[in-house]
Amino acid sequence: MSAIRTGYATTGLGKHERGYVVAIAPDGKIVVGGESSDEEWGGGGPSSRFAVARYNTNGTLDHSFDHDGKTTTDFPGGARINALAFQNDGKLIAAGSSNYRMALARYGADGSLDGSFGNGMGKFVTNAATGANAVVATREGILTIGKSNSDLALVRFDFSGAPDASFGAGGKVATDFGGNESAMTLRLQPDGKIVVAGKKDSASFVVSRYLNAAPHVTVASLDRTTFEGGGSSDTMDRAASAGRDRAHDDGPAQPRGRRLCNGGPLLPRRGHL
Repeated sequence: MSAIRTGYATTGLGKHERGYVVAIAPDGKIVVGGESSDEEWGGGGPSSRFAVARYNTNGTLDHSFDHDGKTTTDFPGGARINALAFQNDGKLIAAGSSNYRMALARYGADGSLDGSFGNGMGKFVTNAATGANAVVATREGILTIGKSNSDLALVRFDFSGAPDASFGAGGKVATDFGGNESAMTLRLQPDGKIVVAGKKDSASFVVSRYLNAAPHVTVASLDRTTFEGGGSSDTMDRAASAGRDRAHDDGPAQPRGRRLCNGGPLLPRRGHL
């Protein structure tokens, strides 16, 4: 293999591998996350596991990472990585799914599982969501998103991997758009507000923005101040206070701080700030 001459590299970790996400380490090295499986037809089966490979900037495997530049991590029932993030201390967080549960692992710079994370195991699974589709390390903790009971799920853990009890209800905020939703991507604004986007059913995408009073949050609420501005959206006064949507029975209109789009014009506005 010559990454410099060909412009590509192939890496085997088992019988079948898939790479789903790429992250750039603080030192510029390239990290790829995905799954490795022994299944005949590839990943997704009970033998699938977290797979991570780290490359030097020239495309060669970085042998300071788990001795050969790659590592796998087993979870009961199979697992895959959907998202990667680096903490300020250089540790790598991998987030994904394991048997329809959210799964996380944290690795040190040498590629070993971090024993200070996940009750000494360096990894854990939780029923907070069916999986993690994105992960962001903030100064307050580790933010992940996914799906919980057909709602968008925003979950925060402290740096030991325990649910952050100061965030939402037991570390989770669920947001209902009145359909079958899943959160797919996550970003932080410069002011610390949390923006989550995802999908509803098969025809719409949805966006929510949440307040984040750093460094400690006692309530994670939908941002109802300026998010809609002069745009059009289907709105009503609804907030997720202490992680609970207080207007589940207020009808089908969308809450302020959220938008529902169907690929065409934004829905007509029913309410205004």
